[in-house]
Amino acid sequence: MAAMAYYIWLTGDRTHLEGLKLSEAHYYETYVKRMECYGAKKAEIFR
Repeated sequence: MAAMAYYIWLTGDRTHLEGLKLSEAHYYETYVKRMECYGAKKAEIFR
């Protein structure tokens, strides 16, 4: 995801931006949100 975000920022080519947003949402729902139920701090940068 970081490489794609950097590519978009570097080139201005937003062709894959929607896919990147979907990947970020999937990552948040699958990993970050689960960690919150185990007592990890809420990830304010994502939501």
